[in-house]
Amino acid sequence: MLLDGYAVTGGHERLSRVYAATMQAIDNGTIGSATALDLWLALFYAHRGYRHQGTWPRGRERKTLDRVCESLRQSLLALSPEQRAGLLGALRDGLAFVEAEL
Repeated sequence: MLLDGYAVTGGHERLSRVYAATMQAIDNGTIGSATALDLWLALFYAHRGYRHQGTWPRGRERKTLDRVCESLRQSLLALSPEQRAGLLGALRDGLAFVEAEL
């Protein structure tokens, strides 16, 4: 299952802005300012883009996305119990999530 970035942000344009801001934060070395949701949305956007292109990231792009994944991991581990419960509830209830196309 993937977070449905289109549903969460209200469409492609807003999702694109979240992605651009998150990638800019990585380039600027300020990735720590991105929220777990921003990081998750950026990964959703990148996944959809690569899926539509029929290619997968390589080289620098892959390393950048690996940094996003690691930052997301750290952000999820740092969630408070209340935040964790909310996220788990959304996952359990299927809110704003879609089945991943594998």
